[in-house]
Amino acid sequence: MREAPHGWLTARDSARAGPDCCCGAASLRARGANGCHIEHVVSPRVNFSGAAISNIERPYSVPAAGVSTMSRTMTTLYDTDVIAWVDEQVALLRAGQFSKIDVEHIIEEIEDVGGSERRELRHRLSVLLSHLMKWKCQPARRDASWRRTIGEQRRAIEYVVKKTPGLKPLLQDQDWLAEVFRDAVVRTLGETNREELPALLPWTITQVMDHGFLPD
Repeated sequence: MREAPHGWLTARDSARAGPDCCCGAASLRARGANGCHIEHVVSPRVNFSGAAISNIERPYSVPAAGVSTMSRTMTTLYDTDVIAWVDEQVALLRAGQFSKIDVEHIIEEIEDVGGSERRELRHRLSVLLSHLMKWKCQPARRDASWRRTIGEQRRAIEYVVKKTPGLKPLLQDQDWLAEVFRDAVVRTLGETNREELPALLPWTITQVMDHGFLPD
């Protein structure tokens, strides 16, 4: 039998508690992990003939003392309408009402912004390295499309680094570059079925980002 969530009461618990009635239904309260009271109401389930056949659980939250309505409202708004949540947080920050801001979700959003920029840089560099390898290993298939993709990825990487200068050190991080190069090798293998690809990055990052460089 699956355990009830923390702070919830099962139908068996309600039966033990006796007929404490609330609008004709057995009712018990417990304090949940989030500081809210959890009220457990057991009501009869009725079949098509109108006969009661079992009890079902209908847990719902009842605000407890010390739990602010603002906190619950912000969490709900974040989950249902993130744009409205952003507008609300900006208004609170501009008004200096720092005690009312949704700190937890603001931290999550800030971390996600940094993560998305890193992911974009890694993806674009992987695509660039993959096309440089294809250019090197498949000279008979070189065409304007590959050349265009190489140029586009270089410009995109330059833009990402210009927009977010804090990412620039990654381009000098040999461990990070090695990881990106492994991504590029996997990508290239999937597109070419060639097995004679280099095990290590064969070019410097300066060469990789040089708009005039194409490996012979």
